[in-house]
Amino acid sequence: FFDWDIWLWEIKADSESNLYVSGLIQDTAVIGVDTIIVPEGDYYELVGKFDQELNPIWYHVLKDNTIVRLFLDNKNVLFTTTAEGTCQIADTTLELGYYYETIIGEFNENGELINIINTNSSQELTSWFNLTDNCTNIMLGGAFKGLAVFGNDTVFSNYSFVKDGFVASLARNEPALVDLGPDSSYCKEYTLYGPEGYQFYSWNDSIINQNWYTINESETVYFGCSNENGCWSYDTINIDIHPGIEFELGNDTTIKENDTIIITVPGNFESYLWFDGTTGNIDTIIAANYGIGTLSVWVQITDGPCVKTDTLLLHIKSVGIEEFKNKTINIYPNPFEDKITIEIKPNYQFIEVIDLNGVRLLKKNLNQSENSVELNLNNLTKGVYFIKIQTKDRNLIRKIVKI
Repeated sequence: FFDWDIWLWEIKADSESNLYVSGLIQDTAVIGVDTIIVPEGDYYELVGKFDQELNPIWYHVLKDNTIVRLFLDNKNVLFTTTAEGTCQIADTTLELGYYYETIIGEFNENGELINIINTNSSQELTSWFNLTDNCTNIMLGGAFKGLAVFGNDTVFSNYSFVKDGFVASLARNEPALVDLGPDSSYCKEYTLYGPEGYQFYSWNDSIINQNWYTINESETVYFGCSNENGCWSYDTINIDIHPGIEFELGNDTTIKENDTIIITVPGNFESYLWFDGTTGNIDTIIAANYGIGTLSVWVQITDGPCVKTDTLLLHIKSVGIEEFKNKTINIYPNPFEDKITIEIKPNYQFIEVIDLNGVRLLKKNLNQSENSVELNLNNLTKGVYFIKIQTKDRNLIRKIVKI
């Protein structure tokens, strides 16, 4: 590769078979068409990139430095070195003082120095053991005396005249941020999806080669994803799984035009919405309010993240002529302001006043011989109400309006 005056510490190869080297030059050395002359008794350091034919693509000669390690990050070269005094690296000059300091730098694929950082100690800081983690963050191990500055951190040795060991990590490449979203609630089950394009996925500490995970019960999910180098990104999310809503309105039903039907669903859910705007778990349907035909009766129940709707068909049939004759009533005035009078045939048992939600507002028992009843309804607000007149086995409903 070179003559015997160049000693190589590191040799790395990229995917295109280019070689990256670091080493020591003594005496006189030839690199490509260049001749490097080193003063007798001195040495220089070399870091460079060479093609498959061992021709230099770029290189740098560093005087009075010690290249410790060399790393590759795609086509960039990371390196660590120690130096003292005035240090020249590419076109950058560092004034390091009288003691050895550790330098970390990065060359791009064209050999340009794009990043450099050095420590600053009161007596000495050298690194001997260096590597990169799976995210190409540089890890250092070494020793120092006195006071030492690492970026924004300052450390002190126990005794100024004794070296203390250290281990440090340079946060150069933070793992990519992943976000599964906010903590959420879902109904019965939910499938979480992580970002696509990663080599490995971890769900609750189990490595699974899929970016999705189905949840059937409430749990805290610990997620991780990694590239092919093992640089992991993590996120945690709390998922609450609701058991769901179970109910049925029942079968389709037929009633007469003068009937009322009350439908009840379980009352332990969060909210209700019926076809007619009712919002409780009970709906009273007055057939006379809708007339002859088929009515679609539905209710939508919401409980947390769960929503369920059920429907039944209510078939409303006409009442026979004789029955209408036997139940003839007369209500006046209608619309009314405060009082109404109800003329009825005998044998009715009681009268009820009902609002649009089917809630009973007033009930009055009738004397079997009464033909006329007056009701004082001045406490009602303006709006539409229903009068329900009940016998032993049948009832009659009429609409009234307060103005």
